[in-house]
Amino acid sequence: MTTLRALRVGSLWAPILCLSAASVVGGIAGACSDAVLPQLTTWQASLQPVSPVQRVMGEVAVLSQSGRADTSIKISRSDPGVLYAWRILTGSCAAQGDAVAGRAVFPELEAGADGVAEGRTTLSRELDPEGSYAAWLFRIAAGGSESAAACGALRRQR
Repeated sequence: MTTLRALRVGSLWAPILCLSAASVVGGIAGACSDAVLPQLTTWQASLQPVSPVQRVMGEVAVLSQSGRADTSIKISRSDPGVLYAWRILTGSCAAQGDAVAGRAVFPELEAGADGVAEGRTTLSRELDPEGSYAAWLFRIAAGGSESAAACGALRRQR
């Protein structure tokens, strides 16, 4: 049997998939008591403005396991009503690589009156535990063009 539980990654919560452990003797510490975890990696990034003109900051958390990666983002210090796109790219903030999924997979974010926005998505692939990744935030202009607003290196936590 498979169950879904929550695991804290930084200041964000991410879902975690637990498999039944009927054949396991003793408890297993962590988010899945009495369960066996598939290969699991967690990643976290702190988004920082890419230019002095930008103020927006944020956090991204990724929980990668079982052929998928559950991803969440929370941004703050935005002007109210601003639209943002976000993506996970291979590479770094200094050298962008390829997107790990298409733009449509990452829902747009709209900053509320308090300058905060949150989003979640599930990628249909795991992140390579040995890979290098960066989380990017792009401000969306009225005509739909994007400009980089913030970036953070995704660092493997576990």
